Amino acid sequence: MFPSSREDAPLAASLRIPTTEEKFIPSYVTLDGKVLKFEAFLKDEIPDSQGDYSIRKFSVWYYLVDNSLKINEIKQENSGLTQGTFLKRHKVPRMEKDSRPKDFLTWRDIRVGEILNVYGREITITNCDKFTRDFYKNEGIEQGEQVNIPSDPYIMRRKAAEEKTTPKKDIDRRRRFLDFNRKVLRFYCMWDDRERLYGERRPFTLHFYLEDDTVEICESRRSLQCSPSHSSSTSS
Repeated sequence: MFPSSREDAPLAASLRIPTTEEKFIPSYVTLDGKVLKFEAFLKDEIPDSQGDYSIRKFSVWYYLVDNSLKINEIKQENSGLTQGTFLKRHKVPRMEKDSRPKDFLTWRDIRVGEILNVYGREITITNCDKFTRDFYKNEGIEQGEQVNIPSDPYIMRRKAAEEKTTPKKDIDRRRRFLDFNRKVLRFYCMWDDRERLYGERRPFTLHFYLEDDTVEICESRRSLQCSPSHSSSTSS
């Protein structure tokens, strides 16, 4: 018989038998869908350069249900790097010398303002969302203030070199092409020439191409209309 009163609760606890007033909820149910989200960056050295480096920005997700980690790289234009998934979701082992072979990173290892060692890559945690801050606060841990991400000298040098070698007019033309390619304003027009002899109304469609400010006018296809001579005669 299972104990059913509060007086039998200590006995049930010692025997590890749940009382009828308690309901066992697996951890994967309570933690499912709960993710700690961080912002981070990596100072990455550029190969075959004299000490040059680039700043790579990341989103770090820690899944509480199975203590796994996932890292996505935030896309930056003209970075010259393959961006997207940086680390697929899995448990990440600790890289410290005194770590045991089966010792993995946990949520306690991730702190704003500190470095997270992921397979030898030193990723600096810069910020986290409100849910993550509240989670750590409930666990008695205060996350640090947001850390500013340094500017990327590699991207800045590339941008400066491009502005020197490419005329501003060409940059504007290229930008307009990228922003407005295949974007067209369409207007419906009518040419009314009935004041002249044999004049008529002719419908047109006007296209204005935003990428280069050009205009195209196309005559619309008119529906065939029967003239009085082609209409069927009525019986008198």
